[in-house]
Amino acid sequence: MIYNNPESKLYKFLCFLFVIIILSFVIYQNSFFTQTVNKIFLDTQNFIHYFYNDIRPISDLANSVPNQHKSSNKESSKQDQITILKKDIFFNLHDPFLGDINAPYKIAFFFDYRCSYCKSISTKLIQRLQTEKDIKIIFKEFPILGPISILASKAALAANKQQKYYEIHQAFMDLKQPLSQDIIEDIAQKIGLNMEQFDQDMNDPEINTILSINQNSAEKLDITGTPTFIVDNLIIPGVIDPEEMVSLIKNQNIN
Repeated sequence: MIYNNPESKLYKFLCFLFVIIILSFVIYQNSFFTQTVNKIFLDTQNFIHYFYNDIRPISDLANSVPNQHKSSNKESSKQDQITILKKDIFFNLHDPFLGDINAPYKIAFFFDYRCSYCKSISTKLIQRLQTEKDIKIIFKEFPILGPISILASKAALAANKQQKYYEIHQAFMDLKQPLSQDIIEDIAQKIGLNMEQFDQDMNDPEINTILSINQNSAEKLDITGTPTFIVDNLIIPGVIDPEEMVSLIKNQNIN
């Protein structure tokens, strides 16, 4: 009979062992395995957004010569849209910023706190730009990687009402573990926010308005990924060397 077959018993044992291993991984929710899976998932999301943020998709390269005139028209259209949206992009008084409010050069930084590309460039780029006294950095909260991203953006804008925006922004960008509501609240406490006011400000309609304006600008400019920068009428998608960014900024028209 089959149940007396040693090979059958070995097979059942191996199946049982496999199930135990899988259950162990499921139960051990806070394990290194779980954190690794979360990171892979986020990095995959980031790559998809980063890839599709390219102004000139890879799939179009084969037809680059015939489509050159079409691409030129598309870029011209984006430049026209930037001109139309200039007030929302560069002069929204509710946007957090670093630098002189009247600085002649301006850069708008669209980002998501869960975007690994944003995290890799943010600190170095901001530190470099701050050494240039004639550059204003405008932070455009653009949460596109899920509900926790939206919560983090709302928390940062709420912190801005207590003049603690950059502290919480930097803490989120430097974070090595996945963001969560508990971690957001813990960071808010650590940077010295009045938590009662913080909770109230998180629900301020003004914050939703800021996020809606950023989303609207991104949609009209075909910005679908982070990081993305806007300098004058130039859209710069993806990670960029800080020195190259300074050079690009200084080569633009002063407005």
